[in-house]
Amino acid sequence: VKASGNYAPAFLVQKQVKARGYDEVLCLDAVTGEGIEEAGASNFFAVYPNNTIVTPSLESQTILPGVTRDSIIQLASNECGCTVREGRLTLDDLKGASEAFCCGTG
Repeated sequence: VKASGNYAPAFLVQKQVKARGYDEVLCLDAVTGEGIEEAGASNFFAVYPNNTIVTPSLESQTILPGVTRDSIIQLASNECGCTVREGRLTLDDLKGASEAFCCGTG
């Protein structure tokens, strides 16, 4: 179930990030501060040159599952022939990514 309260904490941070010239904020896990969880109020995906897409796992139970997230995972693997992996993703991991994107229904 989505609630507007899930997004409220991200509004101030997004405003501050945009004022600094960035397009989006990446939210890291609260335990280690290293694992990417989401992008602002959106799900996050990294695309690698080997046709693999990686998105943070839902195992932490701190990421909203999202219909759009699930649709991208299904379409990428079933229609586009990509390998989709749900798991830990760090800022260091992004060095090898060819692109990244966010998705959400908001």
